[in-house]
Amino acid sequence: MCSSRLLENIYRDIFGELKQSSFPVERTGVKININKKTNPKVDVIENDLPTILSRRRCTRTVSQEPIIVSQLGYLLETSLGVTKKENNNIYYSVPKAGNQRELVYIIVINNVSGILPGTLYEYVPEELTLYELNIQNGSFFYEEWESNAAFNIIFCMFRECRRNYLNNVFLTSFEVGCCCQNLQLVTSSLGFGSCISGIVNINEFYSYFKELVPLQSISIFKVKNDN
Repeated sequence: MCSSRLLENIYRDIFGELKQSSFPVERTGVKININKKTNPKVDVIENDLPTILSRRRCTRTVSQEPIIVSQLGYLLETSLGVTKKENNNIYYSVPKAGNQRELVYIIVINNVSGILPGTLYEYVPEELTLYELNIQNGSFFYEEWESNAAFNIIFCMFRECRRNYLNNVFLTSFEVGCCCQNLQLVTSSLGFGSCISGIVNINEFYSYFKELVPLQSISIFKVKNDN
């Protein structure tokens, strides 16, 4: 058995038997439109890509200063959003195998002006919308800097995959990496901080999201200035 098939089987053993799934949590009916064309303009402090790349780094110096909804929307739409719709095809700012979105984006709000801390949303890029989920924030994170971030994104996939590739787990993991790279570049352009984490409280997560598999998370925040 080739190594990729072996690891695929290991992933399946870890995540349990695959089964038919629907989204596991009801929406409350509250939604937030994050279209950057209609929301207030966001100030970008750096547009030069080489400079942004040189500034890109993980940090855990979290400021208690909140970000605003338009900044949240700008980060999500620019980093993870739809770039074009054409002939029934949807193109994204991150690569998608078969041009199908496997990833589910769970947004955990901690410090965004006008949004109750602890609120969870599903980000649906095709609709430029955040849908509030009908659950209370669990203790998904172990580190203080994660809990104090403006918001966290947990990248997930369904146990029942949307795509039929044998190496779909690996393709999806690659796509998560692209998402995190995009997010770090855009946060750098805004002068914000971010830190990627591969550790989520699995037991707590599964108590709310039984049909999803968490792959990775990223925390985004304004950076604390000690000067």
